[in-house]
Amino acid sequence: MIQALVSPPEAQERSGPSVRLLGLLVGIDQYRRVRPLRGPVADVHALTSYLRSRPEFRHDLLLLTDADATKPAVVDGFRNHLAKAGPDDTILFYFSGHGAQEEADRSLWPTETDGRLECLVCHDGEAEQPWEFMLADKELRFLLRQAADTGAHIVTVFDCCHSGDNTRNYAWLESALAEQDVRERRLSQTAPRRPYEGFLFSDRVTEADLKAQGPETALPQGRHVQLAACESDESAVEINGEGIFTKNLLKVLQASGGAVSYGSLHNRVRQYMRFGYEQRPRIYGAGEAADSLLQKLFLNRPGTADRPSVEVSYNPRQGWLLDVGAIHGVGTSTGEIRLLDSETNQTVAAAVETVGPDYTVLAMPDAARRNLLKDRTYTATVDGLLTRTIRLHLTNTSGSPEEAARLLAALIERAESCFTPEENETRADYTLHVRDGLYYLTRPQDEYRPVVRPIPTDDPGALSQLVQFIRHLARWHFLRDLRNPEAVQGLLNLEVVPSGSAPVSITNDSQDITTPFQEKNGRWSVTMEVRLTNPTDRPVYCNALYLSRDFMSFTGLLAPNTRLEPGRTLTLGLADPKSLTGRRTSVTLQLEEVVRQYNWPEVTEHFQFLLTADPLSETTLAFLTLEALPSPPTLQDRQQELAVRGAMVLEDEEAGTFPTWWTQQVTLHLPNPLHNRVQAAELGRRLEPALSETTDTFASDVLADFTLGLYYDLLPGTSWTPDLQLKPEIVLIAADPAEKGLWMDIKLAVANRIASRMRMRQYEQTLIRYPDRLRMVAEGDSWFQYPFLVRDIIDYLSGVYNIHCLSAAGDLLTNYLAQPKFLEAIAQVKPTFFLLSGGGNDILGEQFRTYLRDRPDPTLPFPGCYLNDSLLPALDKLQETHRRIFRQVGLGHPEVHILVHGYDYIIPIDTVAQPGKSSWLGRYMIERGIPEQSEREAVIRYILDEFNRRLEAVAAEFPRVSYLDLRGTVRRTERLEDYWYDEIHPNDKGFLSVASKFVQRINGIRKMAVGTSVNT
Repeated sequence: MIQALVSPPEAQERSGPSVRLLGLLVGIDQYRRVRPLRGPVADVHALTSYLRSRPEFRHDLLLLTDADATKPAVVDGFRNHLAKAGPDDTILFYFSGHGAQEEADRSLWPTETDGRLECLVCHDGEAEQPWEFMLADKELRFLLRQAADTGAHIVTVFDCCHSGDNTRNYAWLESALAEQDVRERRLSQTAPRRPYEGFLFSDRVTEADLKAQGPETALPQGRHVQLAACESDESAVEINGEGIFTKNLLKVLQASGGAVSYGSLHNRVRQYMRFGYEQRPRIYGAGEAADSLLQKLFLNRPGTADRPSVEVSYNPRQGWLLDVGAIHGVGTSTGEIRLLDSETNQTVAAAVETVGPDYTVLAMPDAARRNLLKDRTYTATVDGLLTRTIRLHLTNTSGSPEEAARLLAALIERAESCFTPEENETRADYTLHVRDGLYYLTRPQDEYRPVVRPIPTDDPGALSQLVQFIRHLARWHFLRDLRNPEAVQGLLNLEVVPSGSAPVSITNDSQDITTPFQEKNGRWSVTMEVRLTNPTDRPVYCNALYLSRDFMSFTGLLAPNTRLEPGRTLTLGLADPKSLTGRRTSVTLQLEEVVRQYNWPEVTEHFQFLLTADPLSETTLAFLTLEALPSPPTLQDRQQELAVRGAMVLEDEEAGTFPTWWTQQVTLHLPNPLHNRVQAAELGRRLEPALSETTDTFASDVLADFTLGLYYDLLPGTSWTPDLQLKPEIVLIAADPAEKGLWMDIKLAVANRIASRMRMRQYEQTLIRYPDRLRMVAEGDSWFQYPFLVRDIIDYLSGVYNIHCLSAAGDLLTNYLAQPKFLEAIAQVKPTFFLLSGGGNDILGEQFRTYLRDRPDPTLPFPGCYLNDSLLPALDKLQETHRRIFRQVGLGHPEVHILVHGYDYIIPIDTVAQPGKSSWLGRYMIERGIPEQSEREAVIRYILDEFNRRLEAVAAEFPRVSYLDLRGTVRRTERLEDYWYDEIHPNDKGFLSVASKFVQRINGIRKMAVGTSVNT
């Protein structure tokens, strides 16, 4: 269907000098020869509805859907519709449908390293050749250059795949949302190379010119912004007839009122989507001054990015009042304020006349006043309004997409104004983790130090509590950062006198002070006097806030609105009826247990003083008080009460040059005197859940989990298994050397035990929350459980299925039979599938070097010439062990289907080319004189091929055993770390590819008739 939508004449007349928006919006559900989609046409109409709601544009939109969205129609839309734009207009090209690739002529397109062109799949209609309905990226580039010649601002948005065969997230997401309609917007097959005359620009740019000049010169880029649904190795998907990229894009635009820059829009949408769907949108600025394009507002609308709206109403005594004031950051330097009449779409300019603590009197011309109705409330935008929105980085380690989507929806709906997602974790204020059945917040890149108490994801009030935490943090940061831009100098003379230290005098508006704790009777504390002196000739009203580590704002160190006369001094202190003055004259801070046990380097807290010419109202004073947020669990599992907590001050007004309100701040840095020092006995108590069968409390499990992350490194060991070692900076204190040695290098079994407990807690949670999910039992090695640092196969699958996991890093296949806990678990859980991962440690662990000859045998073919006769019997033994496991499960539980995997080709690290890199496989082979990296990799491939061949053969003996071939699953690039964590373990992205293969096979098995053998 073709639709041309323009603004009605009356709307255009009202809109005045608004920008014209020319849009070409394409959505295709139904193809003739290509599998159908459900969402693109709905996406087009949803986006159209949003665009039509924006009053700042005159709309001229052309919609092409389904059979009308042929390639010739799209090209015509560029050449005859978008070409009408002028230099002050905005062009939007939106495409929702299938993406695909076609083979590229390397002689024409030398920069296409994968040898393929990316294409939009238009409606195939009566087209006979692929290039007749596939719009190649080079053709689109040509069309965009022609559009750019109009001088218009150009935006392109693509909700489709532009990827190769290795899409990482579709199969996993499809099963994670099994009850919903999930479709991938990608053609799986690559189209053949087109002849040069198949390009629509072939009559304008000759093939000879293209080869001679190169694509950059012969086909120059036009200046535009491009937003795409996913990275090149991911899938763009739709769920229940909605493209999740378009859905999230519109969600951000609506929440921000459209006043959001391209960079911020991309950042927010990317965070929302990678958090729930493992799909990361990309942004690209092309042409001259591309970086500056990304700073503009979406669709080049006028205004300032991320500027909130507020309200204006009439007060008979004071006139037109803005409902924010100095406490919200309004000052006399605030720029133009524009009132919007939603009924007439007219705007009125105003300025700040007088600023009160929570209101602003507006000044405006008499003519403008006469056009305003006193009984109407108007919305307004305020340039420079100070709102402290916290930047939140979101990371989902083991939560399901459904859970992450629900969490995001709650945050956007109930806390959107309090946070903005931050893609770059280093720029964030906090990181929100979903991990092992917990929601918790940390400082950026500090995963094991939660700043507030973690929340179990199965807590019925978890989402509400998390929203409350975020709102609280946003308010706390606002109070901490509050400043009057018109009062940049300090008003009072402040003096901080720590006990045993020299006084520190402060006359400016803020200053940092480092104050060490002192030990007395086994307790660490610091006592200080904080004095305020008024050097002016006028009285000042003082309120003090103590902004604490646990996000409390305490106003009890001064009486509210304490009047400080000229030349007088007052001292902070808690109320004390025994004191002659009614207050103490000093403040004492103690080292908190949560700071010590979580090994914080230091604590940062603040005294914020709010000084006003007139007393603050009771409403304003109430706004300044915040209760503490709950701290993470400690050994005592209780809040450590501080002997202090204090207050903060804000605004009001007075005539003359004397400002109406000020803030002065003292930031206390309290170094932890016990940082990186820990008693061995206490460390043992923290890790007790790993050593005790009886300890089973939420607090103890959480504390043990975070303790491992804080105090130990998981390092590549001398075999397939990692080593757990005390961090080198940690000083372990122990009276008994044997006790110290016990905790210096704890066994990997401890880490496995703790990780298993956390994973079991998550399993029990999901079993209650999602009782209808497919149940599984998993037994395996580090590919099924890699503690802490890597999101392994089971982490991903646990977002899709209910998995009772027995796996442990470093475990041997032969151990599974020695203590067959998997048989007990299968009997208890009654799973549909038993997942098995094993054998890697048995052949590529410590014993790997025993398979290597001291020198190659020239009589044997390569690469077997480097291996001795002990390897093949070891592989035969592993085959027999698998056979015994399959037989035992089959005899006791014939209804259970077993899914067993081989390993992908692991990559021995070349320690010659990369000195300092940890390696055991590579190092062993270098020591044995295998000279070339290619030969070392060939040795590993030979071993794994033999392992996989035997595993496939033994699986074929059993009708309910499926073998999963993972060779070639994890991508190999020039940089090992792109998809591999170390020599033998993929990283998060690599394991997602593996997990997706599991999901595909499980789905295939479930669709087959019962009893049918499924083997590759």
